[in-house]
Amino acid sequence: MHFESTLSHIYIKNLIYRSKQIMSVIGEAVLTAAIEVLFEKLTSSELLQFARHEKIYADLKTWEKLLVKIQSVLMQRRSR
Repeated sequence: MHFESTLSHIYIKNLIYRSKQIMSVIGEAVLTAAIEVLFEKLTSSELLQFARHEKIYADLKTWEKLLVKIQSVLMQRRSR
């Protein structure tokens, strides 16, 4: 009886561990996709024209650099 309980406990821990791994991969994929969409939006000609007009171009460039760094980290992590 104790042996079955231990096996059940190990199975549940393994299942939880695998679920966390799957969620991590899914989360990274979603985040990567979101960053790609944001990057595309940041580089759209309409937004750049608006940014220049509203004097927020420098802020957009800062965000672009940050997103590139985040994307690089995600790509490195994905390749592991």
